[in-house]
Amino acid sequence: MGQSVGQKAGNIRDIQRDRRVISDDNGVRVTVEPGGRVIVQSGEEAVIRHDDRGRFDRGGRDYSERPTRDGGREVTVVTRDGGEVRTIYDENGMMIRRERQDRDGGVYVLFDNRSFGPGPVDEPAWQPVVRLPPPPAYDVPRDRYRVEMRSAPPLYVEQALTAPPLVEVQPEYTLDQVIYSPDLRERVRSVDLDSITFPSGAWVVEQNQVPNLEAVARGIDAALRSNANEVFLVEGYTDAVGSVVDNLSLSDRRAEAVANVLTDHYGIPPENLVTQGYGESYLKIQTEGPERANRRVMVRRITPLLSTKGQQ
Repeated sequence: MGQSVGQKAGNIRDIQRDRRVISDDNGVRVTVEPGGRVIVQSGEEAVIRHDDRGRFDRGGRDYSERPTRDGGREVTVVTRDGGEVRTIYDENGMMIRRERQDRDGGVYVLFDNRSFGPGPVDEPAWQPVVRLPPPPAYDVPRDRYRVEMRSAPPLYVEQALTAPPLVEVQPEYTLDQVIYSPDLRERVRSVDLDSITFPSGAWVVEQNQVPNLEAVARGIDAALRSNANEVFLVEGYTDAVGSVVDNLSLSDRRAEAVANVLTDHYGIPPENLVTQGYGESYLKIQTEGPERANRRVMVRRITPLLSTKGQQ
């Protein structure tokens, strides 16, 4: 097996030893992991949050932090073209807003995620999960909008990462709403990086698998050449073996590992990538047993869904 890339080699067992678990009287169970990952369980529902600042403070980039007045932090990174990207985090390390300022002073909002402060969460109709009716039948072959990279020609991959949504959708949603709403995500095309799979319990991308990401890197780069403000969601998944907490942690780390390879080896700016783990949700192969095809990562272009209110 080749040398691991992007993160220190490890196994979920290494993470289990360093967790801290907090429970309250309402049955909510919070698992805190080193590095800022937090898994919240309530009944049968569980979600994972993470602090993604580590994806920016890599490779000698010009990176700085400053505290904000409300107890959060603002992270600033100088981009390769001499501009700046600012990401604002709340006191728990979760993202609120990301914007890019070019060398001429123009400011462009990549996403606004005000669910942690004043904004959409204060509106009566705001919900973290958006329910939409089933879309009409798509006038596009399935292998052109649910692209499997192992078998698809590179053109299909590029088109999936640059084409408009499959159905009309208004760009009015927060990042959280996109992340937690499968009905929304299904409105845009996806690329299944089935050429990258993971051993059970592990999250690193092996050195010999890095070339398998070239097609998706080219597709993302093509989109960014047309619009430097594109945002791509890198989604991590596991098979159904193991606990909910372990699988959420594993899947989130797999998404981050792929994002780091796209940045470190192919030059994709980290500000254009958002990562999220979904654990054993949305199994590709419906089985409760070990299945390598379920231990995977997917990528979607979510720019058409995101609200950029406040664009300057």
